[in-house]
Amino acid sequence: MITSELLDSRRAASSSSRSHKKSNKTMRRKQQVERWVLPQGAEQIIRQIAAEQILFELLGDIFSMAVVGQERKNAKRKAEFNTILKVVEEFPGTCQKVYPFRWEDGATRALYPLAAICCLRPPVDVVQAMYKANPEAISALEATRESMPLHYACGFGASLDVVRFLVTVYPSSISACRTDKVSPLHLACAYYKGGEPDVINFLLDEFPEGASQIATDMGWLPLHSAAHGGAHHSIIDRLCQLYPDSPTTPDSKGRTSLHIACERRGNYEGVKCLLKNAPQLADVEDDSRFTPLSLAAMHQSLDVLEMLLEFTQVLEDNHGVSLLHMAAFQNTVEVIDFLAIKYPQMLTARVRDSDMYTPLLAACRHEAPVEVVRSLIRHDPSTLNMPDGEGRPPIESARQAGADKAIIQVLQDELNAVAAAEFE
Repeated sequence: MITSELLDSRRAASSSSRSHKKSNKTMRRKQQVERWVLPQGAEQIIRQIAAEQILFELLGDIFSMAVVGQERKNAKRKAEFNTILKVVEEFPGTCQKVYPFRWEDGATRALYPLAAICCLRPPVDVVQAMYKANPEAISALEATRESMPLHYACGFGASLDVVRFLVTVYPSSISACRTDKVSPLHLACAYYKGGEPDVINFLLDEFPEGASQIATDMGWLPLHSAAHGGAHHSIIDRLCQLYPDSPTTPDSKGRTSLHIACERRGNYEGVKCLLKNAPQLADVEDDSRFTPLSLAAMHQSLDVLEMLLEFTQVLEDNHGVSLLHMAAFQNTVEVIDFLAIKYPQMLTARVRDSDMYTPLLAACRHEAPVEVVRSLIRHDPSTLNMPDGEGRPPIESARQAGADKAIIQVLQDELNAVAAAEFE
């Protein structure tokens, strides 16, 4: 009995000891758990940090969509804009810090989300939400060029609704220039293509004085930018009317807007409009001795070249560089054929310097398309044997210049054909 009672007592003690140990262990665990309980407000901070990361990744994803097919890209952009809007509305604090975005040139720029989104052709409701979340971002200057959101919007083709909203909430931004003196109007004129004049017209309605603003780095007026970007001819005409001196104003390299338009292939109506406003510019030389006509011979389609020839008959510069020389550098067979038939004397014309290039020599040494080389020879086979200033025929001159093997082969084939014809 005693033994039994003692055993029971020991069992009870052991059980009590185990219970006590278990209780102590449970208490320690509870204390550990209590030690890791988040302090008040920490959960919201974590959610905020997560939201910031999500917003940054979404914006970065849209930045990198250039490699995605257009239809898929548009659908994905729409979905991600919707997600961005939800993040911004739930976590407005995400718009109050700057994020590093990598540009196409590899440079990294620190931008507020409002500035970043303006680069991505966003819906206006997303822009409005970001502005509401951080109104100060509307006037924040990016460190590299001191760009504002309106600069980015105009430079990346944002909608009229977005541009109008940005100007409405911060009117002085419409006249603000970056460090290179480029205004929102300069950017809009350069990057809104021919079928989208609404944004440029809005900017001119709100700030007509902008038509005379010169960007000091290049000396460009908005008209130069419009000529460069292929803006709608109605925009070019309006800029000329608002600032009548703009067509004749040269940039820092002596180029008028007509020079610049003639370098950009396919803007027939723009060139026509500039000629209407300043027909005397067709044969004005820039600092590199190029005229709009000579630039058109190198870059433009035949219809533009024919139009310019109605305004000038200056067919070569003071050094003997003819329109056919210019066309031989990089234009099409259509233009070559037109000039060779209309002005056959150009086929044997030589540049009046030590090189003494003919158009064929120019084409061979500057790796013109093979079809251009064939066309020049077809119009006058005798040029195959016309030497350069050092006495080398075209085939040797081309070899010396490291011309493409296909061009060398064409020259050799044509020489063989001429020799065979003479032998017969």
